[in-house]
Amino acid sequence: MVKADIVSALCEKGYYKNQANDVVDEVLQIIRDALVRGEQVQLRGFGTFEVKTRKGRNSKNISTGEMRVSSDSKVPTFRASNSLKEDVRAGTDSQQ
Repeated sequence: MVKADIVSALCEKGYYKNQANDVVDEVLQIIRDALVRGEQVQLRGFGTFEVKTRKGRNSKNISTGEMRVSSDSKVPTFRASNSLKEDVRAGTDSQQ
């Protein structure tokens, strides 16, 4: 499923296409902005988006043999809620 599929699903629920597209864009932008600020976004019953710090690694340049250390980096992560995990395991159709 891609963003256009989500917009189409909202249209099937009675939203106009432009309105549905704007809503999806705004929700995604709100989540993005919160993550950029380092905030956690928790959607109960769905999951949690957050930013975690990935530790730097030691690596070796294979052509020179030189060892180098990469710096820590921040990465966005998603952790599914228990109810979402259960629904996926059970094969529950979300369009009930």
